[in-house]
Amino acid sequence: MKIGILTFFSANNYGAVLQAFSLQKKVEEIYGNCECIDYKCPAIETVHAVRPFDLSLGLKKNIKNLARNIFYAPRVKMFAAFSKSIRHSKMYLPETIHKANQDYDVFITGSDQVFNLKLTGGDETFFLDFVENTKYKIAYAASMGPFIDEKKQTYQRLLNRFDLLSVREKSTAAILREKLGIECSVVPDPVFLHGAEEWKQLLQLETNRSGNKYVLIYSLFESPELYRLANEYAKKNACRVYAITKVPKPSGKADRYLRTDDPRTFIERFMNADYIVTDSFHGTAFSLIFNKQFRVILPPAAGNRIIDLLDELDIVNEDVSVDYERVNEQLALYRQKGIEFLKKHNNME
Repeated sequence: MKIGILTFFSANNYGAVLQAFSLQKKVEEIYGNCECIDYKCPAIETVHAVRPFDLSLGLKKNIKNLARNIFYAPRVKMFAAFSKSIRHSKMYLPETIHKANQDYDVFITGSDQVFNLKLTGGDETFFLDFVENTKYKIAYAASMGPFIDEKKQTYQRLLNRFDLLSVREKSTAAILREKLGIECSVVPDPVFLHGAEEWKQLLQLETNRSGNKYVLIYSLFESPELYRLANEYAKKNACRVYAITKVPKPSGKADRYLRTDDPRTFIERFMNADYIVTDSFHGTAFSLIFNKQFRVILPPAAGNRIIDLLDELDIVNEDVSVDYERVNEQLALYRQKGIEFLKKHNNME
């Protein structure tokens, strides 16, 4: 039996590649022969593509695109290198993805926003629409972004084809129940399928050898409030401020701006930080996994996924210490819930 996982495993995004890495490793650990399917979704590829010189755009726009290409080149190279560490297939395109039926017995889609039709440009491939009815179809911790009412019949048609259906957020499960009458499981994001010690072993993480104490900022939406909170903590606790960011002009002051860390180093930053300030779901996730005290500033979009995660663990997002003796017990149960879902189909064994 061979299992194929369809997700955004080669995106230039820490959360995307690390959840793909974790899911592939856990499924492989349980069942053996498993790999991510290297599918090139046009909409996703366009987001990260090099922007070519185009006379019709004018000189100013072309100069801006050139600067962007140069600035992001190291980041693109770094993510491409890490993606090679994720066991994956040959490349498939929209016109060839149906051929994957010849290569896999079981298909898993998820996690990340695989059900977000706006993000994927309406591409239904991540709903496994190409998979033959004789094959087993599983959605693991899928996220969908805003529900598109005019796509109600499309969702109904595609989601009813799954043999096992799960989503990442309670809020998403409630939407599917209320709008489509579809019941599904709620399971943790794949990064939670491994605990701190497992992550250390999988990526050979190293403890902070420099001895520098630091507050870590992981910012997706560049909120000045993140920098204010981080600098406030650093001043009180004699720490430096490190900021993981991808923009040329961050919205606040830091001692170091980290723009080219690979995903392994990214996780090391969380593991070795004294305190974390973030507006990211996966920033929150790795803070929890490594038992860090942290503060979340909810992002302007998709904050429900963070709210659902904190609610699941009964954590209040305030300047109070997280009781990890209690939370670690809940994290263990949370992790087991995801593993048991992956083991649910007897025919996969």
